[in-house]
Amino acid sequence: MDSKELFKVYQNDVSLLQYKDADHLDRIRRKGKMLIRNVYDDKSLYLNDFDKIRFNPSFAPCDESYKRECWESGKNKVMNLINIMIEEVSIFGSDSKQKSSSKTKAAQKGNRVFIVHGHDDNTKINVARFVEKLGLEAIILHEQASKGKTIIEKFEEYASNSCFAIVLLTADDVGYPQKKENKAKPRARQNVIFELGYFCGALSRKNVSVLYQEGVEIPNDYLGVVYTHLDEGGAWQLHLAKEMKSAGIDFDMNKAFA
Repeated sequence: MDSKELFKVYQNDVSLLQYKDADHLDRIRRKGKMLIRNVYDDKSLYLNDFDKIRFNPSFAPCDESYKRECWESGKNKVMNLINIMIEEVSIFGSDSKQKSSSKTKAAQKGNRVFIVHGHDDNTKINVARFVEKLGLEAIILHEQASKGKTIIEKFEEYASNSCFAIVLLTADDVGYPQKKENKAKPRARQNVIFELGYFCGALSRKNVSVLYQEGVEIPNDYLGVVYTHLDEGGAWQLHLAKEMKSAGIDFDMNKAFA
């Protein structure tokens, strides 16, 4: 099946997307990214445009009619983007060099694990060293070159080139409902929660794993994300390795516990 036919099959799948069908939307997002990366590459402007398409309002609260309007708008934008790619492929055909470049970059991406962290340096380092022990590349944002980019641009670049995200919920902050200081609980920093949500959308939930310290407040609206307790005995390492393995990341399991 050539690129044009693949795009048309995908477009038909998008046309069947129903309002509020979150599971189907998740599949649409993952399939779309996979298709664009294979026909073009990880740096394609089409991939960037695809990532910017939103199906839900960027603010809340809002009424049901506006939510439905945003959903339909997102669906139409995906359909229009696919039409443009079909037209381009029809005129110029598929570039084998682009495909080869895409596969090379995909192989690199398949080795990169982004670590989202707060202020607990010991936990961050321990997790990073474990990831490296598996033969994978641990991406810690502040250790990477900025290349003149803003913080959010730098984050987006390295996040988009990662195949898996490990989010560390450590007791960096304290939070409680207004005027209820007696209900104070340790919390992860706000940037950590933001990045958790980002990766759930960018990589899909199956490619995100959360390691949390005992007593830290856990977000309850990220259903499907795996939460693993950072126990002192190190059992979290086996759980994490299994999750990455089940997500399709290639590494030698024996290296983890040699």
